[in-house]
Amino acid sequence: MAETNIVSKLNLKLNRIYMKKLSFLVAILLFSNIMLAQTIEISEIELKAQLDSILIEGNLLYKYEKAAWVSTDLAMENKIVNKDFGGFFTYEEDGAIRVIILGKKYQNCIAEYSFESNFSKSKSKQIQSRELSDKEKDLIEVREKILENISEKEYEVTVPDGYSPNLILLPFAEKYKLYHYCPIKTKNIFFTILYH
Repeated sequence: MAETNIVSKLNLKLNRIYMKKLSFLVAILLFSNIMLAQTIEISEIELKAQLDSILIEGNLLYKYEKAAWVSTDLAMENKIVNKDFGGFFTYEEDGAIRVIILGKKYQNCIAEYSFESNFSKSKSKQIQSRELSDKEKDLIEVREKILENISEKEYEVTVPDGYSPNLILLPFAEKYKLYHYCPIKTKNIFFTILYH
């Protein structure tokens, strides 16, 4: 009986040593896999190019949004434009950011504001109704197609009650990115969603 007890204690001690070694081996294998999985091979030049492109896109998004914000404020202050205000669309043309104020049926432009370097004040404005240009029609159609695609039930894209979405369509290589965000009534806070 004493021998069985000694053998039992010896087996228990060997099992503990074996388990410690096995645990150590598993930990080393997991750690090495994690380290290898986290290794990203990118040169400093490639990283700088990616960071620069993010900065360029962010600055362009700011210009579009600031121009849209100022333009819609101006449109709301103008009684004639405010009466038929249906929405807005922002795009770049000839080095200027243009914001067109759309009529209620989205079929015509009722005002246009242009910005170049000062995005707190428009360089030019036109308060007159005109047909949309072919470029404007095409860009609005692209935006509408993206919205149609993301409005399907599988994506569950919604706008919170009491908020109106701002939609900014940015050119991206041969395609477009649609930024959909809801300004929150608290200063300088935005909720943003990006769609390709």
